[in-house]
Amino acid sequence: MSISEKSQRKSLIQIPEPSETTLLSIIAVGFCILHILTFVFLMPPSATRTAAPSLEKALALYD
Repeated sequence: MSISEKSQRKSLIQIPEPSETTLLSIIAVGFCILHILTFVFLMPPSATRTAAPSLEKALALYD
């Protein structure tokens, strides 16, 4: 099969080329998702989310 025959053959599924606005929207959404995931995984946990009390508080109960 020659190159010209390959270029003439049409695909079964034709996907329209996305516009510039669509591409910029996809990039902007990806950027926001990346920043949200970075915030969730890299920010230290807050003091209210600490599960266990400090050792001093736990030992003070037995004094």
